[in-house]
Amino acid sequence: MERLCNDLYVDSTEFLVLLLAWKFQAATICKVTRKEFFHGCKTVSADSIDGICARFPSLLTEAKQEDKFKNLYQLTSQFGQDSEEGQQSLHREIAITLWKLVFTQNGPPVFDQWLNFLTENPLRIKGISRGTWNMFLLSLR
Repeated sequence: MERLCNDLYVDSTEFLVLLLAWKFQAATICKVTRKEFFHGCKTVSADSIDGICARFPSLLTEAKQEDKFKNLYQLTSQFGQDSEEGQQSLHREIAITLWKLVFTQNGPPVFDQWLNFLTENPLRIKGISRGTWNMFLLSLR
């Protein structure tokens, strides 16, 4: 993924990387397999680095659609879990980082309060379950 980001002139911490991982159906945000790369290129109708870059505006627009964003949001929590270890929740710090990433474009009004609450209660809140992750999105409606 780092090499792809370099080729695309995109910082690996940008929202666009999350979008690419989503569209490529990557198992992890940090790595894209050859199979995932070819699938992703087909999905975004691109056959070159320039073609992928040209799709960025449409990917950003697509991510603003409620149903697409929900899918992206749910996939984002999976990136932070260690599936090989059978992890069922996200470490609090990882969840905060992923929330900041997924809400880069459009943070909800309660977002800063939520992050402050999580940050100020490290002893009470050590992890974020998948249910809590998903309920946060539902609570925004």
